[in-house]
Amino acid sequence: MYAYKNFMTIVMSFQKNNSVVAILAGFLMLSACQTTLEQADHQATVEKKSFARPIVIAHRGASGYLPEHTLEAYIRGMELGADFVEPDLVMTKDGVLVARHENEISETTNVAEVFPKRKTTKTIDDVKVAGWFVEDFTLAEIKKLKAKQRLAFRPQMDQQPFLVPTLAEIIDAVDQYNEKTGKKIGIVPEIKHSSYFRSININMEKALLSLLVEKKWDKKLDQVYIQSFEVSNLKELAALSKYHLVQLLGDPAESPYDLKGRKTYRDMVTLDGLKEIRKYARVLGPYKKYLVDENAKTETTMVPNDVMKNAKLLDFKVIPYTFRNESFFVMKPLTDPVKEYEFFYKIGVDGVFSDFPDTAVKALKITNETIN
Repeated sequence: MYAYKNFMTIVMSFQKNNSVVAILAGFLMLSACQTTLEQADHQATVEKKSFARPIVIAHRGASGYLPEHTLEAYIRGMELGADFVEPDLVMTKDGVLVARHENEISETTNVAEVFPKRKTTKTIDDVKVAGWFVEDFTLAEIKKLKAKQRLAFRPQMDQQPFLVPTLAEIIDAVDQYNEKTGKKIGIVPEIKHSSYFRSININMEKALLSLLVEKKWDKKLDQVYIQSFEVSNLKELAALSKYHLVQLLGDPAESPYDLKGRKTYRDMVTLDGLKEIRKYARVLGPYKKYLVDENAKTETTMVPNDVMKNAKLLDFKVIPYTFRNESFFVMKPLTDPVKEYEFFYKIGVDGVFSDFPDTAVKALKITNETIN
């Protein structure tokens, strides 16, 4: 049973803080910047100092146990042994970064009940979507909502007053937890729909960098990994900052939105494609099946494929997603989530994104005992 009382005092103190990160109007749009291998080598030097064992990232917090992207889920992820917590970032009408998996928020909040007349239809990355969008609401309005569990097969906990946290509140929670425990837990923010937000004059990249400076996390480079499924924003961040950058890799047949019609994710994981990524990012975040021979029929025939081999050849860190306990999420032919972690740890991944960080930690201990 989850020890809710252990952190509720901390959570409530953050929920009462509705401070707004002031975003300067009129930011200049940044031109696309092709960084060189030499520029990326700074990150390579820092990366080699980063971690001596695979890290565990609490994916959207401990989202297997609690509604994703809530302070409660992030705090529980830290309590369960995660090295990092992962907030997906979108932005409110008044310029505040908040944690939601998508800017359409009806699946993860009760917005349809609170603001029934605010439903609208928008085109997000060339897909028409009907719903309620975070960028149409102020932070004060967002704070009137309750976050909810979007997956029917996981605990609903509708009676709990889960709120939508700001990134500032998440950082404060991590800082307080680190101060209390002496740990150095970090954050892995993902910038969602960067091109779409740019099209409505919202620059989340600059807002993120500004907030990290405000919170003094610009001095904690090894505790920040910034990720995106797009490419141009990561190139800009490579030119603007020294943070670790993670190129996420989606479905092989799909493309980063900003490269649509020019390059697919399948193209990006060829040796030449990986060399291009290496110019601006030192970390790969692939879907886990990218790394394994698709012809494997049994556990004993599972082997890492050329994507994994080439990534290591180019000195990438490789952190695949998403590991979950439910059997239907475990990669076949495996059936046990612990065995799945063990396989990926043994082939040399540098970390995992997990909804259940305690299971990831348990499997890491088993793997280390087996190897040693």
